[in-house]
Amino acid sequence: MAVGPDSTPPQAPPASATDPVGAATTIQERTDPMLDIHSAHSAAHTWTDFFIHLGTIAAGLLIAIGLEQSVEALHHRAEVRQMALRLQQESTDNLDVVAFDIKGCDTLLSAIAANVEQLKLLGAQRSTASWSPVPLIAETFFVPADTAWLMMRDSALLPLVPRLLAENYWKLEASGNLLVGKRVDLGRSRVRLNAAIDVYSNSSLSNLQDIGILRTAYSDYAENVQTFRRSLSTFDLMLRRALAGKSLNFREVAAEAGLTVLP
Repeated sequence: MAVGPDSTPPQAPPASATDPVGAATTIQERTDPMLDIHSAHSAAHTWTDFFIHLGTIAAGLLIAIGLEQSVEALHHRAEVRQMALRLQQESTDNLDVVAFDIKGCDTLLSAIAANVEQLKLLGAQRSTASWSPVPLIAETFFVPADTAWLMMRDSALLPLVPRLLAENYWKLEASGNLLVGKRVDLGRSRVRLNAAIDVYSNSSLSNLQDIGILRTAYSDYAENVQTFRRSLSTFDLMLRRALAGKSLNFREVAAEAGLTVLP
């Protein structure tokens, strides 16, 4: 059919409800609540708020540091106690070492005295009999150990060690070094004596000069043995005082050793 200019255009038929192409689109509003986002805490707006916030942080840090330091201090003090126990055990062992050395000195002095007495008789009798000296035991002396003390002395924990303990073992260390020096002097004296014995052993000693040389060598050695023994006895006394927690003040030590100290 022809359409004129005044004709009304034909209306499109209504879309069928079953037509997928012309299906009406239905928009449903979501009823789910939206994510609730809280606004950030308001920043400090005044100097007072700022310093309160800063003080809170500083206090927390100081508390944390204080707790850490307290734990470290307890740990260090436990280490000091362990080191003190090792030091005590080492000192107790050193008492046995010193006793062994003193016994060796007494044995040597007894043999020296017997030989010197024999030489006196030979000199008085002008005998031509051969001289056979009493053999001297070999010098078998042990140096007191100081490993535990050196570990304590050279550690960073020394400031935590009780003052009396540290002072006592500083003095024991010095006395131990002197003891080693006297031990060296004793060894040199023994070499001189052995040389004299080798020359005159199993030979007749009718010559007073030869007897005098031997007696001098024995006297020199006996003096070094006695000096070493006195040092051992003093060291023993100092060890016992240290173990008992007593001061190693030299006047007190000397008085206990029976020595006279001038005022």
